[in-house]
Amino acid sequence: MLDVVDLYTWPGRSVDAESDSDLYRTIVGTRHIQWREWPREEIPIAELSSAQVEVAVAVDRRIRSGWFEENSRTFARRQYTWRPDSPPYSLHLETTDNFDKPKGCLWTSSLLSDGTTAWERGWHEVWWDDDADLYQIDYRVTDDKVFTIDCPGDYVRLCTTYPRTLDDGTNSVDWHAAAADFDVVHLTARGLLNAQANTVSTPLGPVMLCGWDSESSVLLRPLRPEESLRPSTLPTIR
Repeated sequence: MLDVVDLYTWPGRSVDAESDSDLYRTIVGTRHIQWREWPREEIPIAELSSAQVEVAVAVDRRIRSGWFEENSRTFARRQYTWRPDSPPYSLHLETTDNFDKPKGCLWTSSLLSDGTTAWERGWHEVWWDDDADLYQIDYRVTDDKVFTIDCPGDYVRLCTTYPRTLDDGTNSVDWHAAAADFDVVHLTARGLLNAQANTVSTPLGPVMLCGWDSESSVLLRPLRPEESLRPSTLPTIR
C-alpha cells in the first residue's frame, strides 16, 4: 500500500477528495508497476512519517467502505470484458513464470460506482487501448463456487490448498485442481491493493500474486448456454 500512500502525501492530493472510481484508478496505476522482478518491501508502521501514517489510515478507511466494501462483500453476477475470445474456451489453466494467471479463460471485471468498468479504468490507465469493444455477461454461479481474494491470506490459502511449483521454482496455484472446486476466482479491489506484489511466507515457501493488475474475475469453466456474451450498452470513457 505504501506506493499509494506516497502519492497522496504530495501537495494538493487528498484521499478523501477522490471518488471511489478515482481512488481505484490510482490503485491500478501503482499495482501495474509492481512486477515479480520489483516487489516493494513494506516498511514497518513505526518507520513511517506522521504524514504517511495519516494517509495510510485514510486509505484503509476508504477501502473498507462504499464501492470497495460492496466489491469485497458481494460478487456481482453481471460482469464486463474487453476482449472476449470465441467460446468454447481452451481452458489451458496453465501459468507463465511471470504471472500467476490461468490461460485460456474468460476474464471479466465489475462495474464501478461511476458507471464505468474496473477493467476499462485499468485499460485506460495502463494500456490505453481504444479499439477494444465492451461486452457483458450474466454469470449463473452460486456463492460457494466463487473464491474471493480480498487479502494476502486468501491468496496464500489458494496456493497452499492447490499448490503448484513453476519451472522457475516459484510457488503458484494449480488451476486445474482449483477448477474442480470453483467456477470463478474474484480478485477484489482491496485484494489488488494488498495482495498483488506482496510476498508472503508459507510452509511451501514464499508466494506472491502477480500480473492481475485490475479488480477482475476469471471463469475456470466453459460458458454455459445461458451465459452468452453480448455487446454492452454502457457508455465508455473513451
